[in-house]
Amino acid sequence: MKLSYGRTQDDFKSAFRISSGLLVFGFLVLILRLWHLQILNGEKWLSFSEENRIKLKVIPAVRGRIFDRNHKLIAESKPSYDLRMIQNKTGLSVDDALIKISSFIHWDLEQAKKNFAKFKHPNPNRSFALKKGLTRDEVAIIEANQPRLDGFDIEVVPTRTYVYPGSSNHLLGRLGEIDAKAYEEMSADDHQRYRMGSFWGVSGIEKRYESVLKGQDGVKPILEDVWGREQELSSTGNLLPVFAEKAATSGSDLYLTIDVDLQILASELLEGKKGSVVAMDPRSGEILVMESQPSYLSEYFTRGVDAQYWKKLVTDPDKPLYDRSVQAIYPPASTFKVIPAIAGLLEQIVNPNEVVFCPGYYRLGREVKKCWKRAGHGYVNLEQAIQYSCDVFFYEVSKRLGIERLAYYARLFGLGSKTGIDFARENKGLVPDEEWKKRVYHQPWVGGETLSVGIGQGALLVTPLQMAVLYSALVNGGTLLVPQVLMGVQSSSGGIERGFERKEKEVFELNQDSLLHVEEGLRRVVQQSGGTAHYYANSKMVPIAGKTGTAQVVSLKSGLDIKDHAWFVGYAPSEDPEIVVAVIVEHGEHGSSGASPIARHIIEKYFQEKEQ
Repeated sequence: MKLSYGRTQDDFKSAFRISSGLLVFGFLVLILRLWHLQILNGEKWLSFSEENRIKLKVIPAVRGRIFDRNHKLIAESKPSYDLRMIQNKTGLSVDDALIKISSFIHWDLEQAKKNFAKFKHPNPNRSFALKKGLTRDEVAIIEANQPRLDGFDIEVVPTRTYVYPGSSNHLLGRLGEIDAKAYEEMSADDHQRYRMGSFWGVSGIEKRYESVLKGQDGVKPILEDVWGREQELSSTGNLLPVFAEKAATSGSDLYLTIDVDLQILASELLEGKKGSVVAMDPRSGEILVMESQPSYLSEYFTRGVDAQYWKKLVTDPDKPLYDRSVQAIYPPASTFKVIPAIAGLLEQIVNPNEVVFCPGYYRLGREVKKCWKRAGHGYVNLEQAIQYSCDVFFYEVSKRLGIERLAYYARLFGLGSKTGIDFARENKGLVPDEEWKKRVYHQPWVGGETLSVGIGQGALLVTPLQMAVLYSALVNGGTLLVPQVLMGVQSSSGGIERGFERKEKEVFELNQDSLLHVEEGLRRVVQQSGGTAHYYANSKMVPIAGKTGTAQVVSLKSGLDIKDHAWFVGYAPSEDPEIVVAVIVEHGEHGSSGASPIARHIIEKYFQEKEQ
């Protein structure tokens, strides 16, 4: 029998057998392949598939800006360019890859190898920063040669910059890179906000307001295969609703109480010296100036400090990392004499019109204490004693007070404790008394020590900020204010998050008549002939009052180190003060010539700005 199209039944059966055989063979191949994948190598491919995953790439937030009280920009973040490398994509060993890129950029090859060695067991498929802060020329060269530089790429990162690098460095603080140790010690919440290699504030304003300045990092979904290769996800598909891109939110901006023009002037006046200038509004506690010299360059820390530069800073005998405004402690010398003066009047152990004879020395039992003026001042009352800075007068007042009452009033005006300023690690200083000496030296207090403390010497130690706070309390009528440097916070969207609030640490009753006598003495120091600061601090622009001090330096070796420290604490206008300025110049010799001119320049600049 014939089938259609001229084929026999045998032909059809033969074709069917062939087709069936091929089909069976195909199934056998498929089964064998499935067995190979799922049984023989199942664990391997399962591991690979699990490592093919969507990862959320962090988009760093731009750090908040910092402005001064007049809305002048002090610090911001600008784009910086990092050279990054994925070793496996280069097709070279690490050494060969570093040598290759060296023909396109200028760097220390040996240092680059050391930097790479800091990464423990680096993943050759991961990208890491090879060099931070490329110059524009280097960026242009790398981009022009990109086809020849497989495995090398440029990443744009926001980097901190400071508008006035010569000043405000201790105040603003510095950034530091988060290393493995710091990362391990972080809280779980911080692990969500930071990565190893991120930068955060480690001192000053940058540290205190890190949470405000940091902002919120964004995320971008990236598909990463088992070899660490990254590629962007398509905007289509079902994954993006789950792994949606989130834009970074910039940090909030800070507005400081600082006047940057006064700050710059202070740094210029302290150039080549060791010391500090602190200026404060005695009505509110706003810090107008807080400058410490010598200093460092904050920008050197914004992308990882150079090891040689860091070593230079930490071994420098002038201690440029040391914030002398709040961390250094000094005997206040004669600037402290306002304490026995006001204490003596309030305790009624001295009359404003009482006179004490100064022959140039003071005898206490067998001990003889000298006045700075060897010929003596003759008969002086309280106002004259402040004007001429007569030691003998204050020896007598301090003897009558005794160390316990003297220490009480020193502490009442904020000495011996931290001021509470909102950003710094400050030193609380020392107000010695009988209990302190017994506890520390296991010896009884002696009368001569009280006399030394009464003129700001002995074991009494203060910071420049404490002296600014003390004089502010004196001239504002008895309110011990908490000094502050933060004026306000503004979010990246423009909303006001926080404003300035005056903070009072202590309010105490001061007899106004007693205050007037002390203030008159301080006015005479500057404005009358014979006052210790008249020649250097008297101003034709604004009436200034204040007190000089010359702190004796003992147990030092030779040369410059044997010179006394120069102090001046002043305020203006003398009748209704708006600004208090405390100046210390280490080894400046005399408060009159070494410190008071600096305060006068700061005060005059302050009032010049008001007239503009």
